[in-house]
Amino acid sequence: MNSGARHNNERADKPKTAEFREIQRDTNRKFMQTIGEDMFRQLENLAEEKGVRVQTLLRAVIIPEWVKRYEVARSGAARTQAGSNRI
Repeated sequence: MNSGARHNNERADKPKTAEFREIQRDTNRKFMQTIGEDMFRQLENLAEEKGVRVQTLLRAVIIPEWVKRYEVARSGAARTQAGSNRI
């Protein structure tokens, strides 16, 4: 058996979980943020009230709410700008 055929068989036998990890690795993005102690304490308190970790609070609540508010503000600004172009 030549090494090329063996290599192809190894790919075919690759577990599905490894394939999933490869796909997941391509779609997930990470970022780092540094915040002050006071802000972290506030986030920590909010997370504790909700029974989650700070990371979960940021990922599931804070960031989605911020994006939603940004989109609303942006669409409102676009409507205002379009309205000012009327004669």
